[in-house]
Amino acid sequence: MSDFKITNKDSSINITKEELFKNILTTVFKDKDNENLRHSDEYAEAILEALGINTNKDFFNITLKQMTAISFMAGYYYKVFLTKNNVTITTAPKPSKEGSD
Repeated sequence: MSDFKITNKDSSINITKEELFKNILTTVFKDKDNENLRHSDEYAEAILEALGINTNKDFFNITLKQMTAISFMAGYYYKVFLTKNNVTITTAPKPSKEGSD
């Protein structure tokens, strides 16, 4: 039995959770210029800071399963945030280095 049944007005397909996540990950890595992931390193730092993880020592107290669960749920709610609101992603200009021309 499949984990997911996807139905539209004309047909339906069944896929397993492994097929679903393989397709999702393929899509993520295929789109190298994804506007929503452009600042993902900064987002990851903000998530770690929000979790109170400020040192490498603290980071190792999180299991891979916990980090995956946090990432999965954060991604879900990020997508909900983007789709349910009229969001424009803006970035402040980075300060110029002194002495550079």
